[in-house]
This record gives sequence, structure tokens and C-alpha cells, in this order.
Amino acid sequence: MKRHKQISGGALLFFCLAVFARAGIEDKGRYLQAALKAEKWIAGTAITSPDGLAWPAEPQDPKSINATLYAGNPGVVLFYLELYASTGDKDHLRKACAGADFLIAGLPAQKTMGLYEGLAGIGFALEETYKASGEEKYRRAFLQCVDTIRQSARQAGRGLEWDGTTDIISGAAGTSLFLLYASSELSDKTLLDLASKAGDRLVELGKPEGGGLKWAMDEKFPRLMPNFSHGTAGIAYFLATLYERTNKKGYLDAALAGAKYLLSIAKTEGDACLVFHNEPDGKDLYYLGWCHGPVGTARLFQRLFKVTKDGAWLDWVKRSANGLLESGIPEKQTPGFWNNAGICCGLA
Repeated sequence: MKRHKQISGGALLFFCLAVFARAGIEDKGRYLQAALKAEKWIAGTAITSPDGLAWPAEPQDPKSINATLYAGNPGVVLFYLELYASTGDKDHLRKACAGADFLIAGLPAQKTMGLYEGLAGIGFALEETYKASGEEKYRRAFLQCVDTIRQSARQAGRGLEWDGTTDIISGAAGTSLFLLYASSELSDKTLLDLASKAGDRLVELGKPEGGGLKWAMDEKFPRLMPNFSHGTAGIAYFLATLYERTNKKGYLDAALAGAKYLLSIAKTEGDACLVFHNEPDGKDLYYLGWCHGPVGTARLFQRLFKVTKDGAWLDWVKRSANGLLESGIPEKQTPGFWNNAGICCGLA
């Protein structure tokens, strides 16, 4: 639960600000005020050190400070950057920079390359801090992250990988999404090539089923989780995004095959679309959030609509939304709807 409590403080604020950016004039003020009130709570949990500012994942436990985008400093830094962009208040930028300074100090200790749990997520926060502040030390640290990820890649099969994990959270799909981002930020085609080699390896690892392809988080994990954070939906999302950048049809074919597998196992009664939590023992459990539910898996359908212009994929986005509407949440607490405010598996 530690991760989920930190998300309720950081990622939920991203949600508030995203809604604020799209809302009407009256609602904008209401959502912004909610974000500002939440910031006061976040600020009250901060720990000042010679390296900068840090926010524990569990506010009463300083040992829970961590550098993951999922539950640590990078997410809070990004929140403060968003709040600065929304208000122009330089105190929010100051706090973002202090949090980024703490991340820089910890770079030598980072051993994992993942997006939500590793160096890729840190690098993203540092580059966004550079763009907001103009301070070169954040760009230099971002480049350090990119270089470490590049050097840590290892040859595997027809492509490359980092540690054998495939998923969005800590594996090759998430790390490679960061490489696509870095390639654009730096106009560096070699990073696009690196992401493509990771894509080649992921295509190779896809296992035929249901007329399509499915992916395991890694070969040693006993459960197969098909949705966005640890499975097929997230990997296929990366491959569709890679196709968008490279125009190489093999990546699109694999992404479409992943979607076909997901639809082959989806619960589609009532014009909905829900994919079970895991196999073999979670086929009757339907999460409703971003990690293992329609909120995340619909991102694949939306990306396929974007890259193919096939309106059928937009229909699956709508059916995923129907799955939420028909569930009875938030008034009804279902087994797949956790009682928290977080983005990963909660209300946000």
C-alpha cells in the first residue's frame, strides 16, 4: 500500500491538473484549488537534505523515499512542474528543481533501467525540469541517464533487452518508450534505432494464441497479466508507437496481433470490453483501473486508431469506457476497484 498512498498524493494531482486543462472556466478554478490544497499536504511531507527535496512514499517513514516514477520523487517533481505551468508560481518550479537535484545526487546508485521503476522515469523527470527551468545541469543529468541505458542494453535473440523483463512498468517496453522520447528531444536517430532493436526482441518473444500474440512480463513469472502495466496491452502499445515513428509494418502487425489476442479473451457482454486480471488463476477477476483494467488497455485501442485510422478501434475505446460505466463504481465496491485515489489501480 505504500506505493498507492504516494500515488494518491502525486499522480492524483496530475489527474486534477489534466482535468483543469480541459475543463470549462468555472470548473478550472475548482480543480486548480483542489490541486493547490493537495500541494499543501505534499509540501508538508517533504524532507530537506543537502542533496535537495524528497518526499517519502509513506509520509511517516523517511526510509520509504525512492526514485521511482511509480511511487517516488520523479512523480512529485512532475506534479510541481505541471503546477508551475498552470499557475506561473515560481515557488512550484523551485520545489520541482529541488526534487530534481535529489534525483541527480542518487543517479550513481540506480541499477534498473525501467520507466516507472528505474532510470528511464528519472531521466524523463530531469529533462522536463530542464525544459521548464533552462538549467543545463538537468539536461546533463538527462544525458547521463540516456547514456547509461544505452550502455546497459545487451544483445538478445534478434534484438536487445536489459534484464529480460518486457513490460511497461520496469521492462523493455517502458524503457523503449523513454528512448523514443529521448530520440525526439535530442534529434538522435541512434536512440530510435536502439528502441527498434528492443522492439525486434519483443516481437520475437510474442507467443501465438487466440489468433494473435501474447506476452509474459518475463519468462520466470508464474502468472500472465494481459493488460497495460505488465502485459500484452502495454507491449503492443509500445509496438504501435514504434510503428508510428518508424513506419515499419512488422511492428504494427505485432501490435494488431496483441490487440487481437486481447479481444479474444475479453468479456464483451453489454457492449463493454473488460480483460481479466491474470491467468491461470485470475480469469474471473476484472480490475477497472490503469494497471490491469480498461483504463490502461484502452490506450492500446486509442493508439491503434491513431496509427491506422480504423474507426473500429475507437469503438473498442468506447466499449472499454462502457465497462466502467456498467460496473457501478464508485458507489459499488467491486473486487477489481480498489478503495484508493491513485492513478495505477484507483479512482484517478
